[in-house]
Amino acid sequence: MARIVIFLCMLLIILLIAFGVWSFFTQSNKPAATGRIRPKILTVTMDQDGDPQTTNNGEASAWVQNDKLDQKVDVVGGNGPVYCNAAYEHCLVITGVGVMNASSTLMALGLSEKFDLSKTYIMVAGIAGTKPEMATIGAAAWAEYI
Repeated sequence: MARIVIFLCMLLIILLIAFGVWSFFTQSNKPAATGRIRPKILTVTMDQDGDPQTTNNGEASAWVQNDKLDQKVDVVGGNGPVYCNAAYEHCLVITGVGVMNASSTLMALGLSEKFDLSKTYIMVAGIAGTKPEMATIGAAAWAEYI
């Protein structure tokens, strides 16, 4: 009897995991009837000199050019436009340097009627200006909380 219960519990866990993975990859990213964009991932960068679509100096240039984030969506109160790919699966926002710029830009994006970020993974991709004694070039760091 115990083996059957364990088997059923394991089967239930596998089914729940499979359903979660399936629903993540099949969720609609295009604007819904409400017109809101639902990206799967939002990349947050801080520093960019010039237009990331045409220049190669800054944190956002590599993302915008390599992932073809050529759709610009203006957000009121933000530091600039939000760049998205054609399917609106991946979007990128440039917050600007400093706590005030970052907080106001992300607050404007979170409150925007154009975006629904309720099921979006957020990745912060920045250089952070770490001292050489603390980390090397290309080092990765994970925050315990944001």
